[in-house]
Amino acid sequence: MKRFYKVFKDAAILVIFVLFFISLYNFLTKNVKKTGKVLLPKKEVKKRIKKKEVFLKFDLNKASYSDLKKIKGIGDKLARNILSYREKYGRFYSVRELKKVKGIGEKKYEKIAPHFFVNF
Repeated sequence: MKRFYKVFKDAAILVIFVLFFISLYNFLTKNVKKTGKVLLPKKEVKKRIKKKEVFLKFDLNKASYSDLKKIKGIGDKLARNILSYREKYGRFYSVRELKKVKGIGEKKYEKIAPHFFVNF
């Protein structure tokens, strides 16, 4: 009988740890799923950007004008073109749709495409 309780106790502890880590994962990724952005303090982000340690990646359907401008190779005009394309045609269904935006050719697409993803 003692052995049963020991096995039961070990299994209960394992279940508690698994549930804890699942809830921790859900808590940490909840905001990332909503905004498409990674949660880091502003000071840390600025420091990493200056050191070029951060590879920025944004959801094309949620990226704001300022988000787009943070990506090297995207200026004022191109950011406005991307946003106007999104307003005109609705959401992006794939990153490849960037090729249809005025001002984005093959070279520009190859340079900026890794910085985007599309989340449904």
